Amino acid sequence: MSTLKPVAAICLLVFVEPLLDGLAGYLLIHDGHEIFGTILFSINALIVAGALFAFVPGRLRLPGGDTLAAAMVRNEINVWVGLAALVYSVVVRDWLPALILVVGVALLAIGRRRLGGAL
Repeated sequence: MSTLKPVAAICLLVFVEPLLDGLAGYLLIHDGHEIFGTILFSINALIVAGALFAFVPGRLRLPGGDTLAAAMVRNEINVWVGLAALVYSVVVRDWLPALILVVGVALLAIGRRRLGGAL
């Protein structure tokens, strides 16, 4: 039972929050905001791909793929790009991606708090 909180927090940080940001990026692309949408979608696709490649045995991994995703997460690039996309969505009044990005930021905060308290 003591590992439930860290596992839930890691799932929020690695699998749920980037997928929500990627969905918001897709919606921005669909609504005609290609530049911000593509950047947001691409960064989060790399993070999810890096997280999934972490489960692949070492000899089958692509060189540098998980390292790139880990560096992006460590430097919080997805958070900064997500916040920029949130501001952009609010400015252009595209409310659905803005709502999804706010939920992603809230889940990120919840996951970090749970992970920090559990370790």
